[in-house]
Amino acid sequence: MTLTALFFSRLEAKQVARQLFPYLRKVAILMIVALISMAPWVATEGAETPKLTVVGCQLQDPNGNAVQLHGWHQPAEPWHCGQGKFWKHADHQGELRYLEEIVDTFTTHMPLYGYSHGWYFNQVRLGMDGADLRPVTATNINMAELQKWTDDVLVPFTDYCEQDGVYVILLPVGCPVKSTTPELQQEMIQIWNYFSSHPRLQSKANLQFELCNEPVEAQAADGSWGMAGQKYSDALVNWLQPVVDVIRTNGADNIIWIPGLGWQSNYKGFAKKTVSGANIGYAVHIYPAFGGVGDNPRKIKHFWNSQYKPIADKAPVNITEVWWRRWYDEDVKFDPNRYGGLFNGVTGDDKWGFGTALKNITEKQGNVSWCFHMTSNLLGKGPRADSADPQGALNNADPKRDSAAVAAFKWSYEWRDTGPRSSTTNNPSTIRSQ
Repeated sequence: MTLTALFFSRLEAKQVARQLFPYLRKVAILMIVALISMAPWVATEGAETPKLTVVGCQLQDPNGNAVQLHGWHQPAEPWHCGQGKFWKHADHQGELRYLEEIVDTFTTHMPLYGYSHGWYFNQVRLGMDGADLRPVTATNINMAELQKWTDDVLVPFTDYCEQDGVYVILLPVGCPVKSTTPELQQEMIQIWNYFSSHPRLQSKANLQFELCNEPVEAQAADGSWGMAGQKYSDALVNWLQPVVDVIRTNGADNIIWIPGLGWQSNYKGFAKKTVSGANIGYAVHIYPAFGGVGDNPRKIKHFWNSQYKPIADKAPVNITEVWWRRWYDEDVKFDPNRYGGLFNGVTGDDKWGFGTALKNITEKQGNVSWCFHMTSNLLGKGPRADSADPQGALNNADPKRDSAAVAAFKWSYEWRDTGPRSSTTNNPSTIRSQ
């Protein structure tokens, strides 16, 4: 038994190799991993992604434990990943290499950034680059490009994540404001028919499906468009059901995350009518600007109870986008459109602050997973790029910003025991009233 095998998991060994032996990186990684593999009794931290199922309102592991996952939103698009410093479009080898490095960072348990712990993430929302589906006609996507990206990037990436204890939420397509069009539905059916019938992806234990990103308005039976009201919610359900049916007809039992209207903020109507099928949960988004809640805990709780709790009481929920960061008027110099106002909030404390209030609410709810939005907000400048560098500093760490980045890092450690467990440690709980 070597000292390396005694003290380091496989993930940590790769991180040490990357930091201590930059010029012999590949050789060092292979040697350390090989040494560890010779000691089968040394457990690898977090390296299990057992099949999860939906049981009532909970995600559940094979041992009957209620599971909540925590991770990050990862765009598979070069600009949001170091502004193109790591790969260019169609460089699938460079893309995969970068994505794997990010997984290494977000799963290493070695102390980072001056703290006594590392990252403990166990899920990633992988948003496809729309360019990998181009050109798209009114009725067809570019299947050749989709197949190439799948074989070159998606399949090996999900395999890599599986080894490192990370679940992958696949998100291939976004929505226009008028979302529920027949053309987009047909595009989604083609895409999900392909993914759900792929022999390496169908029913894969660590792969989950988020049907589409941020539908805004649905067209009701009377021809009107809107995002608030039962008729629009029902229209969204009717639009999504054929997509779900294609996936299940192919025999794929991957967990499916269903989006709501209003940029994934309105789930009231699902209390009366939802998409039918097994292994279905709901993907939600929430930001400080939604509902004008800001940092007010009372407003945040009211907004949650009104918009999200109707479905969280019935099914597991995954917050696949959430972010906050204090925005100042001076920021208009580099943010002239004031986009940062969407995220204008702080972590705060039990008395005041968007982040802490949402954490308290979702922990009490008892069945809510999180993905922080996104890599470039979490990781900052490093040796190769000014943002989203796998070896970069913690981004947005200025105390005056009180951002989600620092909270995500600290909370990932706090939440480290909420994922799948190797033995029965708790049973799915009944959702507690708020």
